[in-house]
Formats: sequence, C-alpha cells, structure tokens
Amino acid sequence: MKLRAFDHKGLSLLSLPASKKQKGNIRRRGVADLGAVTAAQLFYKTGVTTHAPLMHCGRSQKGFALCRQAVRMEKRPFLLIRPQHDNVNLCMEQLNPEWTIDTPVSQLPSGCGQLLMAETTGENALLVRKYLPRWGSHYLVLCVGNGLQIDGELLGLLNAKGGYFLLCSDLHRGIRPSDTYRLTAEELLSCMSSIFISGIGSGAKELMNILPTFEAEHYTNHLDFSIHNGPEHFDRLRGSRHNGCLSLGQSKTLETRPVFQQDELTKLQECGVMVVYSAETRKVWTAKITR
Repeated sequence: MKLRAFDHKGLSLLSLPASKKQKGNIRRRGVADLGAVTAAQLFYKTGVTTHAPLMHCGRSQKGFALCRQAVRMEKRPFLLIRPQHDNVNLCMEQLNPEWTIDTPVSQLPSGCGQLLMAETTGENALLVRKYLPRWGSHYLVLCVGNGLQIDGELLGLLNAKGGYFLLCSDLHRGIRPSDTYRLTAEELLSCMSSIFISGIGSGAKELMNILPTFEAEHYTNHLDFSIHNGPEHFDRLRGSRHNGCLSLGQSKTLETRPVFQQDELTKLQECGVMVVYSAETRKVWTAKITR
C-alpha cells in the first residue's frame, strides 16, 4: 500500500498541469475563435470570397445565412437549383427568386430565379450539363444530397465556370456514381475554396482528411521499481533483507493530429458552432452565426 501511495504521488509530481499542456496544444492547433458573428462579419474576417467554389456541409437552415450573404456579395443575379420534392431546403425560398422553371433551358430569364426540377432524371441531368456553360450571367446555388447529385463531369463544368455555392446535407448522397469515373466525397471537398461545417453527417472521415493537421505534444509518465537480494552481511548491517531502486521519469513526444477530432466536431455541432476552413490559406476558424 505504501508503494502504491508513493507511486501515485510520484506520478502526480511529474505530470505537468493539464491547463498548461492544453494551452500549448491549442496554440499549435492555430484555430481562431470568432465568437458570435453575422454572416457578413464572417466573410470579412476570414477573407472568404464568392469568386471561388464554396460549400456548406450540414442542414441547409444552418447555411442559409451564409448563402444569402454570398448572393448579396455577387454583382449578378442568382440561379437556385434544387429538386421539387426536396423539403429539407425549403428555407431557400427566403432568397425570394423572381421566377421559377421546372426544366433546364438554354437561355435563363433576367433577374434572380430558381430551377425547381420536378424530376432529377438522367435526362434533366444531361440538360443541366449541356446548358450550364451558358449560365454565366447567374451565380449558381445548388442544393445537393436530397435528390440532386453531382458527378465528375458536372463538377468540372462548375469549376470552369468559377464561383458557386453548394449546400450539401449529406456528402455521400450528394454524389452521383458514374460508369466511367466515380467521384469521391474527398475529391469533391478538395475542389472547394472554402468549406463551412455545421454538421458532419456521413462524411466525417473525408472531412478529417481535408482539414489541416498540427504537431501536438504528448506526455508520458513512467515509474520503474526494482528489488533484489543483497549479500547476507550487508543485510545484517542494514537491518533489511532487500535492496531497492526507484526511478521516475517523463517523456514528451510529438504526434500529428487533425485540428479537430470527430467527437470534437460533434460537440461543436451540438453547441451550434460552425467550423470554417479556407483551403487557400489553410486556416481554420470557429464561429456562431447570429444572422
């Protein structure tokens, strides 16, 4: 019992204060907390631009304010593309499109509008790919994951066009399989200039691979205790029949970690905190969007 008590005491003395270790790793992680901000303040403080591909991962209600701000920052009208039966993205009606069509057309009407597709069939997908290069007059907002999907060819056309906004409720459901080339969720994420994460859904692994990493310090305590029998005359002199040796130590190693673990992202999601990642600057922020 005495040895156990001494062991516990020795290890406690060796351990650095938890707050000190935590602060060191937080500093190395380099994630800035913006606190409670509006969507406009978020774009300003992070330097996110609408001239490059943007994506929101999570429920569209959480990304609506960001999408609305992106539309406001653009100098051209928007085209909202979503399936007619997609009740998840009904909040996007608050963008107040001036007109609605149900099939893709080569020439879009003037002003802001929406392509509310009655069917997300292969024929409509072909028409979108055919006419999309002619829609340069409009800023595209696509709601994917609940009927509307993206394949490699459509992604290439979007990237050639420039800036657009993807609202993705589920990464894996938002991708259309192809016979010639199968686009992966990680490839889709890697094409984005900035990613807003309010929900990880089924794409947690891919998000972990996209987010940057940092070198974290990991401390390990160790205790070595050895007992051996000494010569008999030394035992009589010392009044003991054993000699012992006790050594205490602590080692520090660096290990590569993603800036957020999956459970950390889940906790942030439950608290209503959004993670913002800029692929251009490799910076990460957290924020609560007020409006």
